[in-house]
Amino acid sequence: MDKKIINTASTPTDKPDFQSSNAQSSNAYQRHGRTTAIDDHSDLQVLKRIKRYLLPKDFTISPALLNEIVAGYDIGDPIADALAAQSIKFAKPLQHTILGDNSNHNPANNGLVNKDLATNSSFKALTEQFSSHPDWFDPKLAQIGAVAYRRYPLMLIWLLRNVALMAGYSIPALSLPLIQTGALMHDALPRLMRTYAYILAVSEHPSSNMSAVNQNKPIEQVLAIGSEGWRQSVQVRQIHTLVRQNLLKGKGNAATGLIPNAEQHHNPDGSWNTDYWGIPINQTDMIATHLQFSLLIMRGLRLLGARISTEEAEGILHLWNLASYWMGLI
Repeated sequence: MDKKIINTASTPTDKPDFQSSNAQSSNAYQRHGRTTAIDDHSDLQVLKRIKRYLLPKDFTISPALLNEIVAGYDIGDPIADALAAQSIKFAKPLQHTILGDNSNHNPANNGLVNKDLATNSSFKALTEQFSSHPDWFDPKLAQIGAVAYRRYPLMLIWLLRNVALMAGYSIPALSLPLIQTGALMHDALPRLMRTYAYILAVSEHPSSNMSAVNQNKPIEQVLAIGSEGWRQSVQVRQIHTLVRQNLLKGKGNAATGLIPNAEQHHNPDGSWNTDYWGIPINQTDMIATHLQFSLLIMRGLRLLGARISTEEAEGILHLWNLASYWMGLI
């Protein structure tokens, strides 16, 4: 994942000027129905607040960035999608392969990895990714971020519920998969609790007591291999992959009769309309989700009066860089 996201940890200035060049005013990047002109919807409150609180004063959207964003709409999770195309659920076999016989603390997992799966190129690539930390990961910086992230628990859950998740739900392309799978209609509160459990798992650090609560061995470093955050990242990645494949096949029908039967929502056969929305749970939407849990919460803590230093802000973003990398962000 591009580590340039870390640069957003600097303190924002008020009322930025959201400029665009002549090249940006063209519709060259508008390859999906969901993309609009650069100045469209500029009166929306959510965009005004993003410009005021999250963007530098001199920020300009370049044509290259727009093209990169749009290109991401057509990319899901190539490695995990290749396994799903073979009807392979990888979470338990992957944990078993990396952690050994005690994976998931369940002896029944023995024998999950057969010879064909062990030699599967996509499974081997996924195993390599989850077996060690990438070279760019700095555990000391991540721990600094994790400690700061956990320092204000009441603020954290308030921001998760009322800011981070609401920001995601306000983006149609992010909320539509949740609506079509029924996650928002029938599973909203449990989903909130699962999300909260995940951000706690990601931010677990050696001096926290989460390992004792979960009856796990205390971790020695943030997002250690085999930690709760590591395990849940594997599970979340599999869930995202299965949801993506089901939506593409037209199996997300929980919202039938509840949302308009418009052509933009799905194809005539009920399958996901990729021409309009791009691939469900795509790379660009995953970056938006990454920023919800990292940048948005970090800035929210500051706006609510929390003392978050520049190093701690960078640590929070660095922590989520690894979690999102494990969840399939390229």
